[in-house]
Amino acid sequence: MSPFGVETIILLSIFGILVLFAGFLVGFSFKNVNFKYSMTRDFPSELIDKSTKNVFLLRLGLFLYVLSGFIPLFLLLTNMSSYEGIFTFSLFVIVINVFVALLTLFIFFIPIFYVKQHAILSTVFMSVSLLANALTSYYGFFTYFLNQKYSVATPGDIVYGSVLALIAILEAILIFSPKLKDWAKLQNEGKDNNGWTRPKFFPLAYTEWAFILLNCFGVILFILILVRI
Repeated sequence: MSPFGVETIILLSIFGILVLFAGFLVGFSFKNVNFKYSMTRDFPSELIDKSTKNVFLLRLGLFLYVLSGFIPLFLLLTNMSSYEGIFTFSLFVIVINVFVALLTLFIFFIPIFYVKQHAILSTVFMSVSLLANALTSYYGFFTYFLNQKYSVATPGDIVYGSVLALIAILEAILIFSPKLKDWAKLQNEGKDNNGWTRPKFFPLAYTEWAFILLNCFGVILFILILVRI
């Protein structure tokens, strides 16, 4: 395994994700005269754009989260002998997860004002996220039964796979939600409130946030599966 130690790698990756969460919380608490952020109404990119007071912490958390998506690749390349016979499959699943991490970065930095580009990006992000978590879940079950063959399997392997399967199911429900089809629908608040505005629950915005948070848990579980091989 890596000369830095498995425990150190896990702690650093989880620390990065926790810093991201802390950054989000700081961003949510930020207020000014014209803007109060809401996870259910506003997009991830708007948190970066409008929370200028805390933008450094938010960007730091974001980049640490994206970096944590590369941890599985690091584990694979530094301990290739442990993946004998499943290296190609492992690499494929890892590359898909790295792609999700990179798409997350774009989700934060391509504003919703570029409606067409953001909509396409969001569709790709959600689809690849679902694929990644479904594959990672299968990978968890696959490694469990493989380890069982050599009498080294532990319940943790199948537990992680089961939780990842649940994450994939939740993401599938979100993708096929009827509300997502009308994501651009606004509500009329009248002249005193500048006319048309987003409703309190704006489908595409809260769905993007749901995927980001679910993927955070998925990354942690994937790392835990890999270090048990």
